[in-house]
Amino acid sequence: MDCIFCAIIKGDIPSKKVYEDDMCYAFHDINPQAPVHCLIVPKEHIPSADAVCEESCSAVAHIFSTIPKIDPLAFLPLFSSPR
Repeated sequence: MDCIFCAIIKGDIPSKKVYEDDMCYAFHDINPQAPVHCLIVPKEHIPSADAVCEESCSAVAHIFSTIPKIDPLAFLPLFSSPR
């Protein structure tokens, strides 16, 4: 079953991509709650945290190892103001 994140990854719902590799996709939140707010989701559909299992834990672990690789400068165009 697909979810909103699956539709974003497939490109059915537009997003502002920050990072992508073969296992995860990072994008700006449509309704940010902080000056820098992006979501990083696995490309493998995992319906909830309760659904993480031995087969999907590598996808979740990959997200955490990817966070330091995301270039902080990718956020600047969204939050910098013209002078």
